[in-house]
Amino acid sequence: MKMRWKHLCALFSIFFLILIVLKLVPDKEWFQPKNSFTDERIAVFVRTSTQTAKTRLPLLLQTWIGSSNRSVIVTSPGHVDHKNSTHVSFVQSNCFSKNRRLNQCCQLAFSLSYSIREFPTAFWTCHFDDDSFVNTGQLKTYLSQFSHLTDYYIGRNSLATPSSVINKEDKRQHYFYFATGGAGLCLSRPLLMKLKSFVDPGQYISQCDQTGLSDDVLLGYLLSKEVGVRLTITNRLHSHLEDLSAMKRELLQKQITLSYNLNYENKVSLPNMWNIDDSTGFKRLTCLIYGVGVSQSCESTTHKLV
Repeated sequence: MKMRWKHLCALFSIFFLILIVLKLVPDKEWFQPKNSFTDERIAVFVRTSTQTAKTRLPLLLQTWIGSSNRSVIVTSPGHVDHKNSTHVSFVQSNCFSKNRRLNQCCQLAFSLSYSIREFPTAFWTCHFDDDSFVNTGQLKTYLSQFSHLTDYYIGRNSLATPSSVINKEDKRQHYFYFATGGAGLCLSRPLLMKLKSFVDPGQYISQCDQTGLSDDVLLGYLLSKEVGVRLTITNRLHSHLEDLSAMKRELLQKQITLSYNLNYENKVSLPNMWNIDDSTGFKRLTCLIYGVGVSQSCESTTHKLV
């Protein structure tokens, strides 16, 4: 009888322990199958402006946005003339400022706060500029390696050495790495929620103004100092701050983002075997990665490029 009672007590103890563990789990996605990580679990934001939207947005719609067939949120300060697209949602941030740096601070904060409100089921929020080519397949594959229940700040470090900001209160320097916005950055949902009180656009602009920091630097500073999260660095995100022409062709398909700068003739180097008018390299990238372009007919010739 005593043995039965001990067994019953042990079973009840295990049962209550399981209930406690499930209660502590912050997200029910914990016990969902791995294939629950779909494209909809990544909120992809692209920042544009009234000055660059006319030239850059049509190119994105013709290339990676149209070919990837996934939803993208494009934010701009004001109204942007555009053709209807099933893959794009246009949202006005109303971030008008004569100061370009403060305007960009407002735009980044708007995207993050908008994602908090409108995409509660997204595992990740990723932010890119309108001169970025995003390989969404590689983005999904890369992010699937990380737990979306953990605090993750993912991007490409802009500098080889950490940046520093002097704390006004104790006059001590705080060192941190930040993800350069030109290459793109991603935040997991739990980390994004911890930023909720910091990314109100008005408050974020004020902090940018007080510190003199740019939008991406301030984000890295807040995540490091206020939240205690370090940057997870990946070398698969690229901006035009680096020499894109030096990248090996056989590695292009494995990159998450690529960019261009027409002023300095900085772009990925691909042979124009498709005979495409392509000053940025994005159309040829679309042919390389997707095998076909939205506005151009191109055959997949990946084997000829290595």
